[in-house]
Amino acid sequence: MNMPQSFGSLLTAEESITYLAPMADTNKCWPIRPTLRNELDTFSVHFYIFFGPNISIPPDGAAIFAINLMPVLDSGGVLNMELKLNVSSVRGENITIFGCLNHGMPLSPHDNTSVSCESESVSGFHLSINTTTNITKLRIPYPQTGTWYLSLRSLCATEHGFEMCNNVTAEVYLRSYLTPCINDCGTYGQCKLLRTNNYLYAACECKAEQLNALSSNFLVCVIN
Repeated sequence: MNMPQSFGSLLTAEESITYLAPMADTNKCWPIRPTLRNELDTFSVHFYIFFGPNISIPPDGAAIFAINLMPVLDSGGVLNMELKLNVSSVRGENITIFGCLNHGMPLSPHDNTSVSCESESVSGFHLSINTTTNITKLRIPYPQTGTWYLSLRSLCATEHGFEMCNNVTAEVYLRSYLTPCINDCGTYGQCKLLRTNNYLYAACECKAEQLNALSSNFLVCVIN
């Protein structure tokens, strides 16, 4: 799906959803919500969720979002993903939001109690938030370009393990963006754009003038 490059063309909630059917049974489709990209600078891109950044996770299925990374333009930075659970939205339930970030293909949401981000053909990154730890962050340096899929689902902890929640729709704040470096390389580093064999990428370089107190004969770069 070709997305507009600005907010000049707005879509309704239903128009913004595409459906992916990876199996022969076309009745089992995955609703995919796309994102808009806002390019600020080199390797500095914000991805905006339609009708976000607060999103609702239904109790009976997964919410899936597509993030498209452009070749060359997006591969030399860091992909950042942040999730925050609105604790007041779950009404005291012992709920956990599980997220899977997969490249190329979303993880099947049809397994009602699955908390794994791997299958025979798909492997991805795992995220989770709950009422105790309601914030999580994921950083992927030099991400593979193409489409990444974030699948979010809510499960409730019981004495038998995780089960589907009963009519509890959780509200989650989602933020996804690209940066040149992690935390701007911290106190003793500076973020620089480098080029090797026509490949542009960002990397941290130590600030030697701030390390004169070190007695060693090599530079140490500390990233907060």
